[in-house]
Amino acid sequence: MHKAVGALTKADARLVKNALQRLPKNRNKSPRTRDLSLSATLELTGVPLASVRALNGYMSAYQTFLRWAVEQGYAETNVFHGMRFKVPRYEKSDKRDPFSIDQLNLLFEHLTVNPTGLVKKDTHKWVTLIAMFTGARGVKCLRPRPTDQAIGSPAS
Repeated sequence: MHKAVGALTKADARLVKNALQRLPKNRNKSPRTRDLSLSATLELTGVPLASVRALNGYMSAYQTFLRWAVEQGYAETNVFHGMRFKVPRYEKSDKRDPFSIDQLNLLFEHLTVNPTGLVKKDTHKWVTLIAMFTGARGVKCLRPRPTDQAIGSPAS
């Protein structure tokens, strides 16, 4: 199907969404799918399918592209606007068990006492220690913003 971006309809967007639902996981990496055309790949059965999060990433790219096309005058409407896949409460592959107390104690010991010399530089331990004691994710520890609260400071 070849259409100008301005000629796309909601029906076309639904076709794309339906095709994405049949997209195999790691399509370009798997030996079973990497050399196949997209249409041949979508006809395969018995292959693990891409995660909902991955599919929403594709939908987001389409939405962003169509938003740009609308802003530039190439299309009248963003036919992908509002189209998402429902994310389950959690996907089995994303479920992670918390660290046990013994694991946290061992991690703390290696970060502070460093009995095996695993931590080569003092700066390598701080992100993990800050995350352990604040509950913040690593990214938040790596990129603090001026609006972030300092530990122990009163909230504004």
